[in-house]
Amino acid sequence: GGSYTAQKISFSPAGRDFKTLGFTAGYQYNQYFSLETRFSKGTSGNTYDYTVVGFEDEEAGEKTDIDYQALILIKASYPLSEKFNVYATTGYAQTQIERKVLDPMLNSMTGVNQSTFTSTEKGLTYGLGADYKVTNNVSLFVEYQTLPDWKPVSSVSHNWDSINLGFNYAF
Repeated sequence: GGSYTAQKISFSPAGRDFKTLGFTAGYQYNQYFSLETRFSKGTSGNTYDYTVVGFEDEEAGEKTDIDYQALILIKASYPLSEKFNVYATTGYAQTQIERKVLDPMLNSMTGVNQSTFTSTEKGLTYGLGADYKVTNNVSLFVEYQTLPDWKPVSSVSHNWDSINLGFNYAF
């Protein structure tokens, strides 16, 4: 299957919004239980431009985006009708976030004005969703998911949620 995800990390003042595109592969054991793996890549990111004192004429800023996100999930479904299911997921998520900083002051100190930093967040994920069978092989789904808290530094933790829209093909 495939999915489009809108994710939000909540913190003051505005938080961060990310979008990802991904694919799903899994195995459905019966109408109630399945195992899924998901892999996605960031498509939007956050861009923040700023001015460095003493370097007002030079470009400065940062861009943060999801480098990759991988999940392994257990999915428990309950059929409400022949075509409509509700479900819950739980599992493990790992996300690598990449932050690129363009700073002319770095150039004056190090000779390089762009630095790349990565951080990896991992842990428990869980969610609720619903899917609708369009045909015997194709279903559409919508899902709310809570991801492991984002911890840019050890003393700070921020909530991380997502809304997933997608399709699955069963064969």
